[in-house]
Amino acid sequence: MIFLLIISFLLMIYFAGTETAICEMSSFQKKNILNGPRRAARALQEFLDKPHRTLTAILIGNALSVVASSVLTQLLARDISSRFSTHVERTAVIASFVLFAFVVMFGEILPKTLAKKHPGRFAAAALPFLPKVVFFLSPLARLLFGMSRFLSELLGVKLSKTLPRTSSQDLAEASELAYVSGKISREEKRMLKGILEFPEKEARQVMVPEVEIDAVDINWGRDRIFRELAMSGHSRMPVYSGSLDNIVGVVYTKDILGVLNMGTLLIVQDIMRPPSFVPETAPVKTLLKNFTNGRRHLSIVVDEYGKVTGLITLEDVLEEITGDIFDEFDTEVLYKKEKDGSYIVPAAASVDKINEQLSLSLPEYPAASIGGLILEKLDYVPRPGEAVEIGGVVLEVDSADRQKIKSVRIRLPQI
Repeated sequence: MIFLLIISFLLMIYFAGTETAICEMSSFQKKNILNGPRRAARALQEFLDKPHRTLTAILIGNALSVVASSVLTQLLARDISSRFSTHVERTAVIASFVLFAFVVMFGEILPKTLAKKHPGRFAAAALPFLPKVVFFLSPLARLLFGMSRFLSELLGVKLSKTLPRTSSQDLAEASELAYVSGKISREEKRMLKGILEFPEKEARQVMVPEVEIDAVDINWGRDRIFRELAMSGHSRMPVYSGSLDNIVGVVYTKDILGVLNMGTLLIVQDIMRPPSFVPETAPVKTLLKNFTNGRRHLSIVVDEYGKVTGLITLEDVLEEITGDIFDEFDTEVLYKKEKDGSYIVPAAASVDKINEQLSLSLPEYPAASIGGLILEKLDYVPRPGEAVEIGGVVLEVDSADRQKIKSVRIRLPQI
């Protein structure tokens, strides 16, 4: 009887762990098993083809092993009572508590924790035995699965015949493995990362901040506006009246050139296009759709109070996928390497891009810029020479004024 009780406990551990392991495996761990030993590969393929049937069999097996353990424990308690002349009910109650503790700890928590931590290894060891288990339990599994399907249809719930699609986490893991194995380049890996993160990003994470916006005041007069536009190198610029919070339009270089070529008197107000405003929380994927559907490729970003906080263009959105897009006016270099091995970067440079360029893992939230990381740590505007350390990376203020940090020196951890 003790031998049967041990067998039922082992089956309980097997079923609980196997269920967790096959559900927790990433698509690439599954692929490794499918390319491995034949028995495990065939068992996994059967699960992938008919997941609900296999899971039903596992759940039935687990339930039967728990019931068997309970019955055998009670029988063992009665046997002990008769041999040692103890009170049967008291012995049964004690045995029930011991069984409960054992089932919770060794039949649920321990196997599921191990399977969740090492799903690939646990599944590879457990899967070869799964087809036989499914075969013996399939009649009961079919009956119960049919009943569950019938009840689900009555409740208006449809059972999926397939497993969920590959998650973005799986794809990120795949791109990392492909990069490490040399199958894709660093730039291809960066592009894949951009595609995976793209749907989750908002305008405030991509925009050019308000302090860096190049704009012209409509009160400056035509000649100064033309001069500012020519010196900026931009193909379009916002036009404001009095302050940047009062954007009145957007002026395009091509519109100015078109009027000048015609020899007509040019009035800036006549060629300005109406501005487009978007909230800081606007999803980047929505902005891309709006930019591609319309002719406007520039929007002003505002906060909940209507204050201008930034500017975003089609180029900014596309760079989240493809990386930096350089045109004939782009001259800025993201970082400058010094002789001592450190890097000088603009304080406004995004943490995401610096992480990618220098292979770092600096936190991208709540601060989105390198300068913001320093301010987040210090809670005041630091002077040149002051530094903070984040994960072994030293961020030292290279230049700053009374209001903001201008550039940062990054010192990488010594290997």
